[in-house]
Amino acid sequence: MGPVLAEVQLVDQGVATLTLVMDGAGLLVGRAPDVNLRLPDPRISGRHLALYYGPGRRTLMAQDLGSTNGTWLHGEPLVGPTQLHAGEELLLGLSRVLRVNLMTAPPLEEQDRPLQLLDLSGGIAHALEEVGGVILHHLPLPELSYTDEGLALGEGPDRLLLSVGEPFRWGGRLYLVRELAG
Repeated sequence: MGPVLAEVQLVDQGVATLTLVMDGAGLLVGRAPDVNLRLPDPRISGRHLALYYGPGRRTLMAQDLGSTNGTWLHGEPLVGPTQLHAGEELLLGLSRVLRVNLMTAPPLEEQDRPLQLLDLSGGIAHALEEVGGVILHHLPLPELSYTDEGLALGEGPDRLLLSVGEPFRWGGRLYLVRELAG
């Protein structure tokens, strides 16, 4: 299985009222003004829950951040990092429900069309050209290369696996790899 792409839905009475697609940075949920998903509910802590990708982006993880009213999965409190599966629902502070949907992005080496790297923060687009397994680009990013897991940005512990059509952050800027129309 390739890297996963997580879609997180805020659910009210069984109906999704908000849907977010997670980028590689994860999602911080709570009441504080600086979280990614702000829930202005007194039963939700300021920094209530973290959702993030596991190693190689093959799993989605959830961790309660010491919230006052807890996070629940299958009627049990979330204790420590917990792997989530498609369709599972988390109950936050006994009041809000988050549903998780997982999709698998196709490996980039199986794509037929040429790729383009967009700097969404600056509106700059660059065609990507492969030379000896290294992807050439002219943006302030580490080396891009194809790996067994797909397109990778950088090396070592900071390495990030990329998926076509999924925005990612690097150095405070937002980027996107997309297919060029062929």
